[in-house]
Amino acid sequence: MRFVAPLLLPAFLLATACAAPEPSPAQQKSVKENESVRQAEVDALKGWSKLFGAPDAAIGAANQFGFRATPYASIGHLWQSTGGPVMIAGSQAEKPNTVSFAAEGPDGANVDTIRFDLATNDAATAPDARKRMAAMVSDYLSRAGIEAETLLPAIELGTPTRGMIGETPYSIETLHALDGEAEHLVVTFIRSGASALTNRQTQGR
Repeated sequence: MRFVAPLLLPAFLLATACAAPEPSPAQQKSVKENESVRQAEVDALKGWSKLFGAPDAAIGAANQFGFRATPYASIGHLWQSTGGPVMIAGSQAEKPNTVSFAAEGPDGANVDTIRFDLATNDAATAPDARKRMAAMVSDYLSRAGIEAETLLPAIELGTPTRGMIGETPYSIETLHALDGEAEHLVVTFIRSGASALTNRQTQGR
């Protein structure tokens, strides 16, 4: 029996070293207080400032539509969050129509572009997909108190166009299908003065 203790001791020490210390009540309270302060700051923001100036708000609003967007994180020289695809129409089709979400920016505190990308895999239900996407974009913006009624007809019809909502530029672009690929309808909102490429979504297609 005297040889058991030396064998058990290293394992005990290893388990002790690997165990993460429990945060103290004071540390837990501090984290909750910081989260409450941050939430209050985000709640106080309105309009485009809420979406472009608070990545967590922009991503949180998208997740209300089931995108399950990734945390805003550094990807090379950009910060990015992506979510989806989420089925939007053509549920009976072999490949239904889907929408994806992306937010990109220069750092962890700002978003330069917010993008919704409709992949039209089922042509028969494409009109319904565009109509539902228009409603989704409208609902998304309304969560920040932004009215976007003027651009909805172009989304519903799939009409390429560019314009402004207040001081914020937007673009609606169609990317025609290649062999075996879906046609895309891409709606992008660009922070005024942003350095990000406004046609970034066309790269690599």
